[in-house]
Amino acid sequence: MRVGKVSAVDGSFVPSISITMHRADGEDLEIEALMDSGFSGEVALPMSVVEDLGLVYARGHIVVLADGSYRQVETFKGAVFFAGEWHDVTVYSTGGGPAVGMRLMQGAKICFEAIPEGSIDWERIGQPRPHWTRLRR
Repeated sequence: MRVGKVSAVDGSFVPSISITMHRADGEDLEIEALMDSGFSGEVALPMSVVEDLGLVYARGHIVVLADGSYRQVETFKGAVFFAGEWHDVTVYSTGGGPAVGMRLMQGAKICFEAIPEGSIDWERIGQPRPHWTRLRR
């Protein structure tokens, strides 16, 4: 299943996928998110998007950044549509752009073409992540 594309940005290839987040008012918001293999969580969004979605606060969480430093971030409960199914997820509020991490991609084979406008294809090959749901809130 095609889930995203690879863009050329300043000489680098940037893989991004399309996700749909469910808003508190019942509407959906489509988001292009960076595929971040260094992020072990599910979804990271800027606080402005978290507020727009009206997500429910979960708790503060200490994370380790790529440079080894620690940072406290806020987490929220959300619902995301990805690869044909709705999933309950933990959303991390970050200072960066939208990103999806390895926990959301658990149990999948992901192939991408490292060329401008290359495709990203997703296939389930193992057990899905523990929090998969087919229920939309």
